[in-house]
Amino acid sequence: MKLAVFATLLAVPAAWGPSKFVPVDTILVDSDGLPSGASSLLESHVSRYNARTAKGGMCVKSSSKVGCSAGKTTAKVSFEMKNSASKGGFEVRSSDLDHVVSAGDESGALQGFLAWIRQVRWSAKETQVPTDWTASHSSDKELWGLRGHQYSSAPHAQMFRTVDEMKDYTLDQAVFGTNQIEMAHIST
Repeated sequence: MKLAVFATLLAVPAAWGPSKFVPVDTILVDSDGLPSGASSLLESHVSRYNARTAKGGMCVKSSSKVGCSAGKTTAKVSFEMKNSASKGGFEVRSSDLDHVVSAGDESGALQGFLAWIRQVRWSAKETQVPTDWTASHSSDKELWGLRGHQYSSAPHAQMFRTVDEMKDYTLDQAVFGTNQIEMAHIST
């Protein structure tokens, strides 16, 4: 009985995330579907992500900006704003190399993009994107659940942190879904 339950627990997480990945040279983020304020925020997220991963393979493309070049295999992320979608909510659909983030407002679009980017596999040799992944979030539910308890366990108390330190901390939470404390546990 215990062995059957354990085997079931091992099999469940595979269904939660994407099951198929394909290697790509470039990720082209098309910001034409976003309002201008969200487009500049998206560019700052992408530039910080490129700096942190040392990969540099992600580029924001818009009709007013020239300079993004596609590689041999390029994944494309596009945005569509829907009035019918809930404010702050999003839906992400991945099909082969095309990925669409649908949202009701700027916040939902950026959160949907960050949810998608957390599924991308980055390594020193290649970048792999999911080919068959969908996700959705409704604004009436919490996006992060029990994440608030981690602020008090940070290396410094929250009140002693500078604004830049808190921005980096929350960016790590949003982009990577974790922080430096969780990445390198100290065994006692």
